[in-house]
Amino acid sequence: MRTKSAIASFIGRAGGATSRALGLGGGTSLPGAIALKLDPGLIRELASQLDQGSVIITATNGKTTAANMTAKILSAASLTPIHNAAGANLAYGVATALMNDAEGLKGSKIGLFEVDEAVVKNVVEDLDPKVMAVGNIFRDQLDRFGEVDQTAKLIADGIRLLKSDARLVLNADDPRVAALGKDARVEPVYFGIEDIDHQKGGEVGAQDSKDCLVCGGPLTYSKRYFSHLGDYSCPKCGFKRPRPQITATDLKLTLEASRFTLKTPAGEYKVELGVPAIYNVYNAILAISIGFTVDVDPATSIAALADFQPTFGRLEKIEVEGKHVRLMLIKNPTGFNQAIETLNLDPDPKNIIIAINDNLADGTDVSWLWDTDVERMGKTKALITSGIRAHDMALRLKYSGNKSDIQVEPNLSEALAAGLERTRAGGDLYILPTYTAMLDIRRHLEKMGGAAAFWQPGDRR
Repeated sequence: MRTKSAIASFIGRAGGATSRALGLGGGTSLPGAIALKLDPGLIRELASQLDQGSVIITATNGKTTAANMTAKILSAASLTPIHNAAGANLAYGVATALMNDAEGLKGSKIGLFEVDEAVVKNVVEDLDPKVMAVGNIFRDQLDRFGEVDQTAKLIADGIRLLKSDARLVLNADDPRVAALGKDARVEPVYFGIEDIDHQKGGEVGAQDSKDCLVCGGPLTYSKRYFSHLGDYSCPKCGFKRPRPQITATDLKLTLEASRFTLKTPAGEYKVELGVPAIYNVYNAILAISIGFTVDVDPATSIAALADFQPTFGRLEKIEVEGKHVRLMLIKNPTGFNQAIETLNLDPDPKNIIIAINDNLADGTDVSWLWDTDVERMGKTKALITSGIRAHDMALRLKYSGNKSDIQVEPNLSEALAAGLERTRAGGDLYILPTYTAMLDIRRHLEKMGGAAAFWQPGDRR
């Protein structure tokens, strides 16, 4: 390692250790931020030492879960991922992850980084990845990205920088993502879902992409799973969903698990995940597709995911006072809608807290609440809105015609106490928080002695 990089890494790690010692943060980004100020070429220097190269994953929704699934697959294949597992997905987080292993980057080590859509170009430039995967593009944080066209452009700028020997993994079911492969220098590997039982009618769910990326005409769908993901075509110019090489079919979704048949060039396999929801099927086949591009046998990937545990806030279960608090992170219309669909797998009335913040990390524009399908929310016993924008959420619910007695409690601690009071011993309290609200809620639960567990098959009570 260059002397400049070594000094920058040392000072950055020291800054991170000081931050943790003072209780100011977990040190997942600060070390990298300090080090990159001292040596802007640090990521490129460290990444060049990885014998197995790097993989980057970007998406609006699900990149943390997909990256953690990929980490399990790579580990099962005797590769050792250097991974920003805590979800620090800006350049600072990538630098920190590399710095933490700076003394042992060679051999079986492979870089695995989830990357925020806004910094894809810069990270590709520095990492020179061997694989880049794009999961989906939805409206998210309008104050940062604007509409989906801008997000797609940011990702396309990164794809154009890929070397000709790199691999590109794309979601065939997302027209915005699939279109990124049209002008790519490398032949994409496409993945998708082919399951008629889970298609939705055209009236269900807001679509973030309705027009053809080639001629601007309206897309038509023979199948639509959620938002704009499905089997689409343009009757005007012929643009259509590319045929995926890796697919999931015969989906069976419950509140505890997801089961499906995986079809790959290497054969067909039965898969069972200990996490619910169709979006986690997408996350899984994305991760398996990445494994496929680096020569991991699908059977190895499936075995690696058999005991997959969700990351914090993503269907996480925390035991408090003999009750089960289940966190389901939301941050945009599509994520919120899918949380509702997942909850509706259980027809019984539920205790629910919806906690909406509008801090910078959440996105300061909360107009997206009006594009959510809260009209489809099932029966509730307790319905509490909380967070900085608790009243906005309550107003949205009122306009949806929800007949529940909505309790507005902006203070997260008080809302949590009220929700737990309404939940019987052994019962479930579902919390749908935005990102910073989720962090605050976890801190409150930790102070209450909450023990984190994970949503596993057969664990419903």
